[in-house]
Amino acid sequence: MASRASSKLLEVGRVAKVHGIRGEVIVSLFTSRVERVAAGSILYPASRGGRASRERAVVATNDAGGASYTTAYGRKSDDTLPDSLVVKRSRFTGCNGYAGRWIVAFDGVDSRTYAERLVGAVLTALSVENPGGLWVDDLAGCTVYDTTGRVAGKVAAMLVYPGGDLLELEDGKMVPLAFVVSHEAGRVVVDVPEGLL
Repeated sequence: MASRASSKLLEVGRVAKVHGIRGEVIVSLFTSRVERVAAGSILYPASRGGRASRERAVVATNDAGGASYTTAYGRKSDDTLPDSLVVKRSRFTGCNGYAGRWIVAFDGVDSRTYAERLVGAVLTALSVENPGGLWVDDLAGCTVYDTTGRVAGKVAAMLVYPGGDLLELEDGKMVPLAFVVSHEAGRVVVDVPEGLL
């Protein structure tokens, strides 16, 4: 198995359950980047413990016209989990979330007993180059402007919904993430329909 290369990793999925008796597992992906479960990919299983103990950052990208999100966590140690997993093979089983559920076999995981140790583990991976990507944590506290330069408010939170993700402003107004046209340190510009803000 490969060694962990970085202490800051992006959450890409979770082991949902065991599949069969030969060590395969069902993985629910939280990203549209299905190459995360391609043969040879390295994943780092993180603890199944509470999220409060982890560093959090969500990345939004525009992949083929749709947004995808990935969450970054610092690794919390868990002696029952291997340091890393290398994908041996995978196959798509159906939609459930951004990129669906996959049956995944990992190198060295060849029994149901071993696979059961992975159930519930958050799977993380090193970030990949993503031109035009947007780190949602960078949006928190940013001032939102419309295209005329008028201040609309400050970003308080990001709300993730299947029908479209929203920036929640401090005054409770919601702005669909799809309307963000530019971002720089402390400033977000949105192009929204008349009357939305």
